[in-house]
Amino acid sequence: MTLDARTVWDEILSGSDPGSTGVKRRRLFPDGTVDLFLGVAWPARTRLLALQVANDALGSLGEPASTRAVRLSTVDIGGGRSEIRLELAAPDMLDVFTPFIEDVAACAAEAANDRGAIESLRERFSRWRTMLAGLPGSALSPTEAQGLWGELLVIRNVLQPHWGDAAPEAWTASDPDEKDFRRGSIAVEAKATRVGHPQAVRINGEYQLEAPSDGGTLLLVVVEADVHEGGTGETLTEAVDATRSLFSAAAAIKLEDRLIQHRYSDADEAAYRSTRYATRAVLWHEVTATFPRLVATDLPVGVGDVNYLLSVDACSSWRIDEPRLSMLLGQVGGPRREP
Repeated sequence: MTLDARTVWDEILSGSDPGSTGVKRRRLFPDGTVDLFLGVAWPARTRLLALQVANDALGSLGEPASTRAVRLSTVDIGGGRSEIRLELAAPDMLDVFTPFIEDVAACAAEAANDRGAIESLRERFSRWRTMLAGLPGSALSPTEAQGLWGELLVIRNVLQPHWGDAAPEAWTASDPDEKDFRRGSIAVEAKATRVGHPQAVRINGEYQLEAPSDGGTLLLVVVEADVHEGGTGETLTEAVDATRSLFSAAAAIKLEDRLIQHRYSDADEAAYRSTRYATRAVLWHEVTATFPRLVATDLPVGVGDVNYLLSVDACSSWRIDEPRLSMLLGQVGGPRREP
């Protein structure tokens, strides 16, 4: 099935102004089994694709998750049916949005029923998410790649077993002053470092090891790894794929958003192919008032944006074991995988 989405939108836009808020639609593939439409929403004249489905099929969509370029929403249209809309949220991304919509429409039109059409829409959206984020595509630096690998290790080995599908939502990913993970009363800062002596991790700013303002618990995890070219261990791409396999469809969409915020793209796989990471130790610490750190209240007026090295050995008195870690992570609830 072929579709020229830009021509259809232009024809709709060239018609009369409806004079009120609403969507002007044109039916696609009328001989198909699913109800697909291209449309324009007034008064903003926003281009969109609409898929109308029975309400009992919506469960396969999961929780709607948008990107900078695309807004995904559902609207109840009555009669036990709803409309799933993919709208252009960033007009400068029209050249990417147009082939994306043509791809989604062609795949959804081949479905035998509403549920299959939704699954096609979700799968194609997932594949296009990096380009639709509107972020520059460039491989991560070695330091950035190592940091991302360490956070993925923490997700796979600890947070997903304790928090299940809530783990990607807890991954903050984008704010450099924020903790790497936050859920309920628990915040986690993760650091990945190469094996060697003396061991130290870089703390970025006076807020990174500051306790949560709500009086919750802050944990610092240090992942020590051998990092080398070739040999044993896993690549960053392998770590990403292993993490993706752990989550349901809805949680996987959130995970992809976090990877995009980290500037990870599958298209850069060649840049990560030769570097391998082998875990040597994962050290968890409970950051209390006496933990060795600098926080904002320690600094004189006029001093800020302080970066410093923290000795891993100096943190040994605050190290916690697996039972204590499990108890703290379990305080926010969520499924736990039994050993």
